[in-house]
Amino acid sequence: MPQPRVVLKNCDVIDPKRIDSYLETGGFKALAKARREMTPEQITGEIKASGLRGRGGAGFPCGIKWEGARTASGDAKYVICNADEGEVGTFKDRYILEKDPFTLIEGILIAGYAIGAKQGYIYLRVEYHYLLAHLAEPVGAVQDNLRNIHQRFHIVDNGRLSPEAGGGGEGRAVAGF
Repeated sequence: MPQPRVVLKNCDVIDPKRIDSYLETGGFKALAKARREMTPEQITGEIKASGLRGRGGAGFPCGIKWEGARTASGDAKYVICNADEGEVGTFKDRYILEKDPFTLIEGILIAGYAIGAKQGYIYLRVEYHYLLAHLAEPVGAVQDNLRNIHQRFHIVDNGRLSPEAGGGGEGRAVAGF
């Protein structure tokens, strides 16, 4: 029996450059529900209960990571999407970035709300430099259409801030700053 597509359900279905295409498939409904009906604690609890894991080699539980970030001390918090794709032979990050950037952005917004972050960063490895322009349009569309979110996005190209869209990374990726 084929595995149901959850994360990849919009890949090859939507136009990855048109926000209206994403909205037609129910895009941003999860964000609306999270912000209108749930507290950050409830979101983190639901992520923990879901068993959602990271897509990296270790498959670290997302709920534990989000709860740790939410309860960490400090005023500035950030959501980092590490699209370095460091695991040998994997192309999962590139596929999502190319085919469904809006779901990724919606997830970053939900994670940001859940942990109290005002900025989200997408880190790109040097081989994915061509994705800077590809991502700038969806990121800009979200920022233009969801002004009341009060969260900003940045894209980092191999540790350097992108002139097209801004900057970010995770752990070692942030060390590039």
